[in-house]
Amino acid sequence: MNALEFDELTDRIFSIDNKIRFVGIIDKNAKYYKMKQGATSYLSKEETEESMTDAMKRWENRKKYATKLGNPFYAMAMYEKTKRFTIPIEDGLICISTEIDIDNDDMIYRALNEIKKYFHN
Repeated sequence: MNALEFDELTDRIFSIDNKIRFVGIIDKNAKYYKMKQGATSYLSKEETEESMTDAMKRWENRKKYATKLGNPFYAMAMYEKTKRFTIPIEDGLICISTEIDIDNDDMIYRALNEIKKYFHN
């Protein structure tokens, strides 16, 4: 994935809901991320990159149980200030942070559909 492809995909994801604050993509070993215009990050640049690396490690652990539980589609964590969704892609992950009052089901359904369209076109 290059910067132009990243911009296109993040624009698609940000357009899903105005409560999406952050989109990050780990593609192989590259990390791309963008805050929504006007939003302030809760983490420093270093913390953001470390958090994305940690998300990748956690995702590898989830895949261990796929033979028994089925393939994971996404994971979600809720914090006091934000919700964080992690979605697998071909060679990595997409990380999405939102406001805490977002409709989880609607956002993730629409995000999964956009991601599927993007990677299967």
